[in-house]
Amino acid sequence: MQTRMPAAVEKAGLLYKLFECNLTAFRLHYILPLEPHEACDTGAGGEMEKNVAEVVELINNVAEDTSVPKNIRRALVEARERLKTNDELSTKVGSAVYSIEAVSEDINMPMHARTQIWTILSALESIKTQ
Repeated sequence: MQTRMPAAVEKAGLLYKLFECNLTAFRLHYILPLEPHEACDTGAGGEMEKNVAEVVELINNVAEDTSVPKNIRRALVEARERLKTNDELSTKVGSAVYSIEAVSEDINMPMHARTQIWTILSALESIKTQ
């Protein structure tokens, strides 16, 4: 006779799997080129949209930073809006990369924002090549 785990233990296990999936996705895009984790139950199309959603979240983080100059934030908002359109994935990503690259070498950009923008560009390029 099997005993059932308490609900709190089951919930903790699911939260751990979710954390492990998000950590793997972070490594996949920003640290190491790893394969997707088996705990993430997404298909190829769903995975690409999930990757785009993560990039949009990164863009939001930089665009909401008031230490970033207004022209850079404007370009990031434009790129975010382009990623949210219903166009083909390669078109969306290419136009977002174009918008962000235009301001990526701005001399007034703080160093932390430059690093984040390089991370965003890297993630977009990896989505474009998949």
